[in-house]
Amino acid sequence: MAEKLYYDDNLFYLNEIISNLDDAVRLDIDSDLFLDKFVEDIMFVESVLGQLYAALKENDLLIRRAEHLKRIMRSKHIFSELLNNIMNGDSALGKNLQPFYQKFRELVHEQHEHIIETRGLLNTTPSEDQNEDMVSQEEFRILLEDGTDTV
Repeated sequence: MAEKLYYDDNLFYLNEIISNLDDAVRLDIDSDLFLDKFVEDIMFVESVLGQLYAALKENDLLIRRAEHLKRIMRSKHIFSELLNNIMNGDSALGKNLQPFYQKFRELVHEQHEHIIETRGLLNTTPSEDQNEDMVSQEEFRILLEDGTDTV
């Protein structure tokens, strides 16, 4: 994986892919033409979400980690909604995806587990405000001295 991850940009792009997949389900497109690409894109989204999630879980010192965790949680949620819409919908493309429904159910379950785990991480992660440097009482005393020494 890249040495420096740009979570905002990566998640934005993944959300765009999910949105395009959602549009495809709503359209009456020819599944003979698009089915393989559609499934490939779903698996791609799942893979990249997993990689980004794993990187965020491991890097507990990351600046804005809580913000990124919230964003990935949202991405996982909309991805789960897409998969559920496919399995519950009546689009031509969705009907031809029935052989993949079991895999999609597993993916939905995995996304929900990650969302629950992420909520736990967010509850145990100090907020950004708490991570900022604090000024101790001793530092305040030194800063507020008028510079004159009394002997």
